[in-house]
Amino acid sequence: MLQTATPPSLRGDDTAWLLVSTALVLLMTPALGFFYGGLVRRKNVLNTMMMSVSSLGFVGVGWALAGYSIAFGPGTGLTGGFSRLLLAGVGLEPQGTVPQVLFMAFQGTFAIITAAASRRRHAAGARSACPVRWRRGWA
Repeated sequence: MLQTATPPSLRGDDTAWLLVSTALVLLMTPALGFFYGGLVRRKNVLNTMMMSVSSLGFVGVGWALAGYSIAFGPGTGLTGGFSRLLLAGVGLEPQGTVPQVLFMAFQGTFAIITAAASRRRHAAGARSACPVRWRRGWA
């Protein structure tokens, strides 16, 4: 007997796990700032921590505005399209077994932590404008 595949539906356990995972990865960004702050001289601690925390704003907004659409929107095999630009059509409909907006937030946390982690080379001597420009380009 041939059965037809049912469309994926939201699962509460998957959604709860992804919510917890998203929160934990998001908490890693300030923790990374504290870690990098311990590796630099005392006068550079605040600058180092703020560079990590600023990734939350710059990369988070960039991911929501365009990054998600480029990475996960329908498009070519290499990149997505611009159909989800400014989160158009991203809502509570299922993306697998979780809401699409939660999937977008989960993937965005990894874009944020990657930008914060890769800015380690700017820890002690760089002006703040250089890493900020780099983060804008990353997002």
